Amino acid sequence: MLLYMAKKRAEAAPGVGLATDMFFVTPKAPANVINPQVLSEIDRIFREAVAEFTTVTTKVNEKMKEYVGNVLKQASSQPQTAQDQPKPLST
Repeated sequence: MLLYMAKKRAEAAPGVGLATDMFFVTPKAPANVINPQVLSEIDRIFREAVAEFTTVTTKVNEKMKEYVGNVLKQASSQPQTAQDQPKPLST
C-alpha cells in the first residue's frame, strides 16, 4: 500500500501519468504483474483512506483553530507585565 500511495502522490508532479503498472517479485518468479482487478481494489482502499484522512485533518484543524482562538482571547484579556515584553536582540 505504501508503494501505491507514493505513486498516487507522485501523480501531482509534471510528467507522472495516471497509469500504474505494478509488479511483485518472489524467489520462484522474478516479476509478476499485479492484475487490474487487484489494482482496482487497492485503489478503492486508497481512496477510502484518503477520505478518512481528509475528515480527520478537517476535525484536527477545527480543534486547533478553536484552541488557538481561546489562547489568544485569554492572552488579550490579561494585562501585560514587564516580564511579558519581548527582550531586545543583542547585537
